[in-house]
Amino acid sequence: MSDKGLVHPFSRKSVRAILFDLDGTLVDSAPDIAVALNSVMAKHGLSPHSVIVVRSLIGEGIHRLVEKAFALRQKTLGLTELNIRTAEFAELYEAHIADHTRPYPGVIAGLAALRRQGLKIAVVSNKAQHLTDQLLTQLELSSSFDLILGARDTLPKKPAPDMLYFALREFSAASDEALFVGDSIADVRAAEAAGLPCILIEGGYTVEATAKLGAWKTVADFQQLVKTLTAK
Repeated sequence: MSDKGLVHPFSRKSVRAILFDLDGTLVDSAPDIAVALNSVMAKHGLSPHSVIVVRSLIGEGIHRLVEKAFALRQKTLGLTELNIRTAEFAELYEAHIADHTRPYPGVIAGLAALRRQGLKIAVVSNKAQHLTDQLLTQLELSSSFDLILGARDTLPKKPAPDMLYFALREFSAASDEALFVGDSIADVRAAEAAGLPCILIEGGYTVEATAKLGAWKTVADFQQLVKTLTAK
C-alpha cells in the first residue's frame, strides 16, 4: 500500500472495493456439500464421491454440481430429472449447511483488517442467495461484508461478469477501483471479463495448479493475501 492506500495494479487509482468468492476462498464447505451430494447419489443407487472429487466439482452452482456428480457415474440427467435431483440436494444441504464448514484460517481477522482500511467488501458467490445468506449467518460472518451476493435468476453465474458488475454498481465503484479474490478458473474468467485484477488463493476448489490459471497474482493462503493487501 502507498500513503493513499491500496493501489490498483492496472489503473494506479486507489482501490475502493474487494470482491470475494465464497466456497474454496473464504470457507471450506466441501465436507458438508459432499455429505448432502453423496446422500442423493446413494438414494439413486450410485456410489459416493470422495471429498477431494467433490471439491473439484464446486464453483458453478448447485445444478452443475449435481449434473457433474451424476455424469462421473455415467448417468446423464435430463432437465426435469436434474431439477428434481438438485432440489433433493438443496434440501439436504440446507439442513446441514454448517455442520463441518468453517472459515479458512485468518479469514475473520483478515476481513476485519481490510475493512479498517476503508475498503468495501463483498461476497460474490455462485451459491444460491438463500444458501449463501444462511451459511454466512450460521458462521457469524454476515457482518463482515458490505454486500452479500449469491446466485439469483436475474444474473448469469460466474464465469460471466454480470455478478461482479452488479457488486461494483452497488458500491458505486469502477472496475479500475476494485479487485476480485477467488480460487478457480471460473473466478479468473469472470474477473477478466469484468476488467478486474484477480488474486487466487491456493488450496481451493480447483484440479489445476493455481499458478497456471492466469490470475494477476496468486497467494498461498488468506493470511498472505491480507499481508499483500495491507503492506505499507
